Amino acid sequence: MYQLTPTFRFGVIFGITFALYTLAGRLAWEVEGHISIMSHVSNFYINYSSSGFKALFWGSIWAFVDGFIVGVLWSWLRTQLPQH
Repeated sequence: MYQLTPTFRFGVIFGITFALYTLAGRLAWEVEGHISIMSHVSNFYINYSSSGFKALFWGSIWAFVDGFIVGVLWSWLRTQLPQH
């Protein structure tokens, strides 16, 4: 059985965290009114609109991809730095 490397696992966890953050922010946007951070996020992610299921879907997908890339790079750089 193939096991994921720690770097890849960290990327997946970071991606899920980013996606959940975006979902929570989107839901808070709907409940509390417009939150300024979400207007910035909507400008950053492609196809991320300000309303409907499409916003939840695209926001979560883009946040997962973004978080995955950041997590993998962060983990990879951490293993490449010399240990003191």
